[in-house]
Amino acid sequence: MAKTISAKAASLDIVLEQGAGFTQVMTKKNSSKVAMDLSGYTGRLTVKLKNSSTTTLLELTTENGGISLGTGANNITFTITAAAISAFTWTKGIYSFYLTPPAGQASRELTGMIIIDLGT
Repeated sequence: MAKTISAKAASLDIVLEQGAGFTQVMTKKNSSKVAMDLSGYTGRLTVKLKNSSTTTLLELTTENGGISLGTGANNITFTITAAAISAFTWTKGIYSFYLTPPAGQASRELTGMIIIDLGT
């Protein structure tokens, strides 16, 4: 089942299993609880060791194919391949996800921890 993002920034921790791919599907709804059309929007998710870090551990964007945006329900999809997760040299980070409308300013929609489950 798809997760729903409310009109203000939400918090969601994500656990990635080493050796497995990851796909998270969500719906962005407006204040009337109607799925928004995100056509023309861009998305960016960055992971850092801590908020004050200048080094980015992972970046998913609509440009690099890590995020896809569209219309209707399930209109936000994050994708990380198993190969990418296996190559991570870190096991925990803090992420922020931003949406930017076609002619507007980016807004932080989601934040939380990303933890790599090493399965050991």
